[in-house]
Amino acid sequence: SPPGRGFQAFDLSLDRASFRGEGISHQLRDLRIRLAEDERTDRVALTFSLKSFEVDYGDSFTGTERAQGFRLSLSGPRGGIAPQTLLKLAYQLSSLALGTGVFHDSLVEDPPPVASLNGLDLRLEIDNDFWEQTVPPAAGKIDRLDARVQILPGDDPRESRLQVEASVGAMEQGLDGMSLSLAKPAALRLSLAGLEARALADLLLDQRVLGPVPGAVPFDAPLRMAAEFDLAQLRLGIPQLDFDIAAKSARGSLSSDPVDAGTGQSLLLSAAATDMAVRDWPENSVLNPFATQVMLPLLPREANLSLAVEGLEAEAARWII
Repeated sequence: SPPGRGFQAFDLSLDRASFRGEGISHQLRDLRIRLAEDERTDRVALTFSLKSFEVDYGDSFTGTERAQGFRLSLSGPRGGIAPQTLLKLAYQLSSLALGTGVFHDSLVEDPPPVASLNGLDLRLEIDNDFWEQTVPPAAGKIDRLDARVQILPGDDPRESRLQVEASVGAMEQGLDGMSLSLAKPAALRLSLAGLEARALADLLLDQRVLGPVPGAVPFDAPLRMAAEFDLAQLRLGIPQLDFDIAAKSARGSLSSDPVDAGTGQSLLLSAAATDMAVRDWPENSVLNPFATQVMLPLLPREANLSLAVEGLEAEAARWII
């Protein structure tokens, strides 16, 4: 860890680790954290892998969590992204997940500010995760989560493109009686082009915003966005509202493109669902037997929604997105 440069490389490996105190206990198995440069790929990478993780929050939060097969990797071009920048980004992500930054701030030394994170590649894999807590009453599980986030260079050297891809094998989440479940694989894709590289780096690394450079041409690359989701065997229940709905599949997309030589922006929203079933809704018993014998059978096999908006000012659309 050279002065002023922070960690350049390290390798930490633990077969088993545990912690007990203040009613909380953690147990980790096969933990490895590695920061190193790879001459073969000409990239620097920070990898974090964990075979299993068990935590019992005891009287503090009255909850438990069990996870298996947790793998996280952050990598970037060697020479373009410093090893300490990857470490700072990892601390930022963990601080966000844990809701605290005091402990992390005492360990990591801020790297020099960077103008771009182009070339960054983040990958997350979780075999399964289970959690349960008493206050508020909640429980859930995830089977096989895969996610990838890439920051790619754009046509302008000051531009970044963000690409996100995520898939989950199955999911269940309950909170205070409400429930959401996905019984089959689901996917999410997001693409954003026209982001200012320096602004994105400032946001992700919590860097001090320097503002526009005197005499420099303002950044005005047109913003393009495309987002898609694809869900299967979806069910949502809200007992407080006497509401329970299910669908065999649900998919949708949201896109935005520049028009009128970049001065305007369009917005297009589309959604579709198949084999919808409403099992419960407010005061449905008042309408029975008409509700269950006449209304529910009339539900469409497929429903589609399309919404197009044109004539938005480009700057207003950029702020909205």
